[in-house]
Parts: sequence; structure tokens; C-alpha cells
Amino acid sequence: MKSASFTVPPPEYKPSGYDLAWARREDLADRVILAVGAAFSKLAEHKKEIRELWAAFDNLQPGEMIKGCTTKTEFAQQHLHRTPRAIRYMLRGGNTTRSKAPRTRASLVSLLTSKLVRCLRSGGASEPACQELKQAIEKAFAPRPSLWNRVTSRLALAKVA
Repeated sequence: MKSASFTVPPPEYKPSGYDLAWARREDLADRVILAVGAAFSKLAEHKKEIRELWAAFDNLQPGEMIKGCTTKTEFAQQHLHRTPRAIRYMLRGGNTTRSKAPRTRASLVSLLTSKLVRCLRSGGASEPACQELKQAIEKAFAPRPSLWNRVTSRLALAKVA
């Protein structure tokens, strides 16, 4: 990985506001490039810096560049090795509909029987919490033969039925 090299200006040099803004943008771009390029680093871990950098790109004057790029697209492809669409997707939070999907009945069977198995193994069948959970599972799944068969087979495999 390339390390950033900076030149130190002579002591009599007084940077203007423009030079400071340019240096800040370049420094921010360096941080984003290094962070995203690090091994096993996820793009979403650097969302804040990328948003800040994208705002800097939005405020560029004609002729100005950040790391030799004049657009977000160019920067994303050249330095982050991602498509602009992947960056937008990450900044918007990814697939928001996927996390809102309700659990399926089959996954509920799996979840509840796993809890029951843990309860039975730790406290025994006489434990009140285990009895309540077992009754709730029976009430929910016994009327549905396919789901009830799944419950009983899972309990049999766990050797706790």
C-alpha cells in the first residue's frame, strides 16, 4: 500500500484559506483511501468520512480536484475500487426491506425448539419456565401437522423429548 508523502513548506510560507481547504480535502481523501483499502475493512465502517468527502466533491469549484479526480464517480473507481452505485447503496444504508421481513413459521419452530432444548438441558422438564415454553409451543404448532412434526423431530434429535 502506498504511504502518503507530504512536503513541508518553508517557514515563511503563509497558507491562504484556499490552500488550507485544499490540504484538508486531500488529507480526508488520503484517510478514506487508506481506511477502505485496509485488509478486511468494510466500506460501511467509514461511512462518516465518505459522506464528508462526497460533500467536499459537491463543493468543488471548476478546475479543482481531490486526489486528481473531479467527480465522485472517478474517485470511487480509481481510489476505492468500487462502483458509484456501491457507494450510494452503502450511504443509503443498504437493503432496508430485507431486515423488515417477518420471520417464517419454520424459522420460529427452529428458534423456539432451540430455546426449549436449552431450557430442558439446563433445568430439566420440571422447571416452570420450561413447562410454559413447552405449552406455548404445543399450542402454537400442534394444530399444524407439518410444523408439529418438525418440532417433535427436533426434540427427538436433541434427545430431550
